[in-house]
Amino acid sequence: MHLLFTIFVGLRQKENMNKIKGASAFQRQKEEKETIFMDETIYLNKLEQRKIKPTAIRLLILKTMMQRQDAFSMTDLENELDTVDKSTIYRTLTLFLAHHLIHGINNGTGALKYAVCSNDCNCEIDDQHTHFYCEKCHRTFCLKHIHVPVVPLPPGFTIQSIGYVLKGLCSECSSAGATLLSAEDRPHLL
Repeated sequence: MHLLFTIFVGLRQKENMNKIKGASAFQRQKEEKETIFMDETIYLNKLEQRKIKPTAIRLLILKTMMQRQDAFSMTDLENELDTVDKSTIYRTLTLFLAHHLIHGINNGTGALKYAVCSNDCNCEIDDQHTHFYCEKCHRTFCLKHIHVPVVPLPPGFTIQSIGYVLKGLCSECSSAGATLLSAEDRPHLL
């Protein structure tokens, strides 16, 4: 009899816990929906500010890009969005570049990297900032607080764009104790 009572009490406690979990799950679901709505508003506003018609794919690509802390390549996007075909990603990136929603970064690796522009950026010379390429983890970071130095040019020369990339170890790789090969140990490129 004692065993049955223990089982019954245990089942009642489990039922009550499930009710509590159900309530908290409902609350979490409600909060998630509110967060999704707020996130979607941010993405819609960014597209609207750049006069880009919002579509489901454009919102998905923009959301994926904005969730990244570092610059990304088209291959990175293809891997994260494996259900979206390459040509759609390429066309979307081209559109975003043309409307200055993103900027391209040539970090010297041969693959163009992209990052989402801030709302006040028009990708003009004054908006250009420094980028940092980690030679260990191969990530590229926007250093938006460090503006690119403008070099005085001879008369008749006009700057169209500036690419300023610093190379070394990012903070994560530096703190992990990573080191780069010395000049003698590096493979020589021809």
